[in-house]
Amino acid sequence: MSEAGEGGGFWESVQEVGKIDVNDTTMIKFEKGVRKRDKRDIISVRTWVKTQKYSGPTKAGFALDPKTAEGFYALLGKALGKA
Repeated sequence: MSEAGEGGGFWESVQEVGKIDVNDTTMIKFEKGVRKRDKRDIISVRTWVKTQKYSGPTKAGFALDPKTAEGFYALLGKALGKA
């Protein structure tokens, strides 16, 4: 894990898990790290953009603790017909 990462104010430490390109300027980034304010493990799923005016995270996204993320993953699998 790197210190602070790209979202310096939110993370104590963070690592990118992966990303999905939506189009030429937008991606969904998955990160796992330790939140600075309460030292909790967090999994973040957030939309990032890269344009001439702004490059970085947007407000669109959510963060889950690992236990809640497991439930989310199970429901996602069910929605996709994989469970």
